[in-house]
Amino acid sequence: MKAKLITLSFILLSVACFAQGASTAYHALVLKWNPLTLIGYSSVQIGGEYFLNRRNSLQLECGLITPLFEKAAISSENNQGYRVKLQYRRYFQKWFVAPEFHFVSAQYHASKSFAQNFVTDSNRIRQPVDEESYNVSISKRSVSLSLTSGIQFLESRTIGIEFYWGIGVRYESTDFSGAPADRELVPYVGHITPLSFDNDEGDRFLFNVVAGLHIDFKIAGNRHPRIKESHDDFQHPFN
Repeated sequence: MKAKLITLSFILLSVACFAQGASTAYHALVLKWNPLTLIGYSSVQIGGEYFLNRRNSLQLECGLITPLFEKAAISSENNQGYRVKLQYRRYFQKWFVAPEFHFVSAQYHASKSFAQNFVTDSNRIRQPVDEESYNVSISKRSVSLSLTSGIQFLESRTIGIEFYWGIGVRYESTDFSGAPADRELVPYVGHITPLSFDNDEGDRFLFNVVAGLHIDFKIAGNRHPRIKESHDDFQHPFN
């Protein structure tokens, strides 16, 4: 299913490229990489931005979540899954605004602690008295809609860097399997847990904040659409 979704996304982007390429002289395809995707549940993720014209573009990112870096405190970590992100961008010189759709499907396997009985210590903190470890799996799916903004710097005719941020809303669905029904989850103390995985099972809506950066490489087109000739309607700020 995930392979079909990623394949379909790239097909749609390719169709858009060929359909728009014949109608504008300012088309280009820019390869993008976000190094921050290696943090948390790390993913091998790349993206492409296709410029419909000088001011408008479509950006698609697809990634496979994989345990590239094991957490020292959780030796049984085994993250896996995929994510897809789609943006429609409108540029105002080096600035842009973009509505964003982001879908994530991820699984996480680890040993977690559960207890049935607790006592309250002198500091009024509940402490487990019969803690046991169980191998559990956490499955998380999320869909987010955000409005983002950012700034893009072109270091040359082929290389650039951009920073972006935004806010929106996120729907999450989290399921546990392998957890005992008659015991309560004991939160980790001094352990590392992957970002976006938590102890709350069920469905919920959350306020969403996004931020990050991309390193850009132009791979198709005569020049980056934002590098203008002297007679164009606006100039790149570094020209």
